[in-house]
Amino acid sequence: MELTKIKKMYKCNNKVKVNHKLNEINGQNVKFAHFNTDSIATLNNIPERQKGEKMSEDIIIKHCSPTLAGIKTGNMFSCSFTDAGEMRDTVRHWNRLLGKKGLRVLPLKFQNDRALVYVYRISHLTRDLKNDFACRLLKERGYETEMPERCIARLVRKMKECGEFPHEIGLFLGYPPEDVNGFIENRARGSKLTGCWKVYGNEEKARMIFAKYKKCTDVYTEKFAEGRSVDRLTVAG
Repeated sequence: MELTKIKKMYKCNNKVKVNHKLNEINGQNVKFAHFNTDSIATLNNIPERQKGEKMSEDIIIKHCSPTLAGIKTGNMFSCSFTDAGEMRDTVRHWNRLLGKKGLRVLPLKFQNDRALVYVYRISHLTRDLKNDFACRLLKERGYETEMPERCIARLVRKMKECGEFPHEIGLFLGYPPEDVNGFIENRARGSKLTGCWKVYGNEEKARMIFAKYKKCTDVYTEKFAEGRSVDRLTVAG
């Protein structure tokens, strides 16, 4: 499992003792906490406090720790740039840094000097899009599922056309296909649980995953505050 890689990474430095916390990420002694869903909004509805955030290391830790740790397919967040040139330079910098670890950084939309940024693991997305249920949902909406890059290109086009997040966007973030389908069919109503996404399938499994993501973010935030860089905190794979 990917989390064993994190343990090995931290063991390389005798000053850092995080085995207990990483065991908690694995699901031990973890309490469930509620989260705001991150997939149903428009770029124009970004909270005011988030509009001024720059794409700095602390913002990436805040929004993408589970993806950095290799336990989630991808995360999305919004941040501000002076102009499109700064956005391109910043994205290029992060792709150089994280690309060697198997991650990719992609601006899905840029509007009013704000960008919606997608950070994802290529191998995880490739795996997720091979799921039969996920493939069916995407093909019904005009996606070519043979290549993840084409799926992302289609997603970007749809976002430009409709101005909102297409509901199938959850499939690009590691959400279970049954929950994405339930969200679409029920028009976001009647979910069993609301956490990182709205749950229509396995509620208990979702609770465990939400808690794991929360604990991972807590651990990464702590290690970043102690001086660990995003590069050193990112698991290869």
